[in-house]
Amino acid sequence: MASGREHEKSILFWSVPYGLVIATFLGFKIGAIAFGAFLIGGLWLSPDLDTNSLALNRWGPFRIIWWPYKTLFKHRSFFSHGLIIGSLLRVFYLLNLLILSIKILEIVNILNFWETINIIYLITRSYSFEFIMILASIEASCFIHIAKDGDPIF
Repeated sequence: MASGREHEKSILFWSVPYGLVIATFLGFKIGAIAFGAFLIGGLWLSPDLDTNSLALNRWGPFRIIWWPYKTLFKHRSFFSHGLIIGSLLRVFYLLNLLILSIKILEIVNILNFWETINIIYLITRSYSFEFIMILASIEASCFIHIAKDGDPIF
C-alpha cells in the first residue's frame, strides 16, 4: 500500500501525460479539462477521504463535510476504493451537499431552489461532454490510486 505522498507524486506525474493524450485526440480545451479534473480527483477527491489523509486535510476547514462519509465507509472498502463506484459515490455525495446548500440558501431567501437547479441542469446539458470528461478523469485518478495501493483487482 502506498503512502499519501506516493499517491500524490503519482497523481502529479500522471496528470500531465493524461492531459496531453486527451488533448491530442480531443483538443486542447478537453485536454485542459481532463488535466484539471484528474488533479482534483487525485488531490481533493481521493479514495482516502475516509481517513485522516493529505486529501482530507487539503479541504482545510471544509474537511468537516467529509465526516459523515468517513463514518459511513470503511477504509479500502468497495465503496471507497471500488472502481467507478468509489468515484461516483464521492461525486454524488458532493452533489447532495450542493443541493442541501442551495435549499438552505432558499430558506434564508438568498436563492430560488428550482431556478438554481434549472440553471445547473442547463449548464450540464449544454456541456455534457465536458462533464463526462470530468467524471472520467476523476475516475482515472482513482484508478491510479487503487493501482498504487496494490488492490487485489490488479
